[in-house]
Amino acid sequence: MQPLDQAPRNRSRLPSGNSLDGAITLALVVLALAHPVHAAEALAKPETNGAATLNPQLVERWDAMYRSDRRPGWDTGRPSTELKSLVEQQVLRPCRVVELGCGTGVNAVYLASQGFDVTAIDLAPTALQAAEERARKAGVKVRWIQADVLNPPSMEPFDLIFDRGCYHGVRRQNAAGYVKTVKALCRAGGRVLILAGNANEPGARGGPPRVDETELVGDFAAAFDFERLREMRFDTADPKVQGAWAWSLLLRRKPL
Repeated sequence: MQPLDQAPRNRSRLPSGNSLDGAITLALVVLALAHPVHAAEALAKPETNGAATLNPQLVERWDAMYRSDRRPGWDTGRPSTELKSLVEQQVLRPCRVVELGCGTGVNAVYLASQGFDVTAIDLAPTALQAAEERARKAGVKVRWIQADVLNPPSMEPFDLIFDRGCYHGVRRQNAAGYVKTVKALCRAGGRVLILAGNANEPGARGGPPRVDETELVGDFAAAFDFERLREMRFDTADPKVQGAWAWSLLLRRKPL
């Protein structure tokens, strides 16, 4: 296979197969509404709805990565190049969007700055605190939710779901649960943009979890049409350093 940066940027794949379905346990949702801000205003603090208790081991596992002196590899500090490209090309237009696994909020804040109505979900409170501060400095409004993406709160379905690196990690434990979440959160005719590790990378060691085309088709083809599937590279914190191979997968929800 050619090196990725020599491969065609818009190579299409033909999907077929069945999606998976399933369920997962987990509960509490901590909802923070980030009010519109001006330079001198501060965001409201998160409110706890008290519905249940988050799995403390799961919260700690992910939160510890943001408390470390070493930034997680996926936390580049800048919006996804792929996401920006699709917005700038008007492939993705302002709408109601939810980001799954938002981390420190760089993509959510970018989308809000482009006129999107943004909700963002993550399990790590430290990441969400950083995300709130990022939104405050940018002067944008984002609804921050602390929850497991496999069991989000009940919300009106969205026009767009964005996921940079959540799917490829979650599917190793519960692919069916992830698909169930995406189906529930995406309205009929809505779209899903997933950036995931690419199993086609030759000699890959370390880096993100990776999926192949068969797994993508098996997970999503029953409920979604494949608008585009192409190879790309993940961004890194240093723009001069190439990231791991990845998939850019754009789906459209089939009629319910």
